[in-house]
Formats: sequence, C-alpha cells, structure tokens
Amino acid sequence: MKAKYSKLTGGVYVVGASKNIPDDALDIPDELYSRYCNAQLNKFDVVNGKVVEYVAPPPTQDELDELAVIQAKKDKLLALNSITVTTSSGKIFDGNETARNNMLSAITAANFIGQTTANWKLADNTIALVTLDEVHEALALSIQRVGEIVTA
Repeated sequence: MKAKYSKLTGGVYVVGASKNIPDDALDIPDELYSRYCNAQLNKFDVVNGKVVEYVAPPPTQDELDELAVIQAKKDKLLALNSITVTTSSGKIFDGNETARNNMLSAITAANFIGQTTANWKLADNTIALVTLDEVHEALALSIQRVGEIVTA
C-alpha cells in the first residue's frame, strides 16, 4: 500500500483512497508504514526531504528539573507510607499516618478507661501484647521519623 505523510498537516494519506493530498506530502517507506499502521500518526517526521521515524528531542533542563521534583515527592510519600520504628523493647511498629492515628486513638481510649496494655498488630502483622508506654514511644519515634523525612 502506498502512503504519504504531510508534515504541515501531520496527516497520513493513502494513495488512491485519500482525496486532496497536500503538496508537501512525501512517500512513507513501506517498512515504516507497516510498523505504524493503526498506530499513532505522530510517529513520522520529515528530515532532508524524506519521511523518517520521529525521534523525540531530549528533555530540556526545565523538564528534567520538574521530573526530579516529582520523583522526590513520590520518594517522600513512599518513605512516609513505609515508616516503621523499633521501640526500646525491640518491638517494631508501623509508623505511617494511619498507624499514628491508631496510636493516638489507642492512647486516648486507654487513658479514658485506665487501660495499661493492649493487643497490637506489629509491623510484621503479628499480634503482641504491648504497654501504653510502648505505644507512646512508638508514636513519638514515628513523629520524629516524619520530621526527618519531610525536612530531608
């Protein structure tokens, strides 16, 4: 099948089927047309009067800087969502935002009813009997870790 590409319109025209083929339209090599048939039409370009495969220019420094900022934000979010802390008793607690809220709720409830221990799901998903002091320590360590991450 014979096809032509117009850089001015960005269009691909099939010879014999397309009407009004622009004057700037050049023949698309069969290999390129076969590769991109039914693909995005922006895969072609004109270089030195020939239709060639489009090669995107390298990103600008501004684009690279923007990507670096986006990646840094992603890395911080991942770090914040992956916080674990080890208390002085050796127990490892999750320290992400949900875990910190759960710790605050548990501390508040324990203070209301005078409870000093509770079953708690640790970072490895095991259930352990923990003291209120351990939950306090885990919360404090988690908050400190958040500060380290967001100020890094």
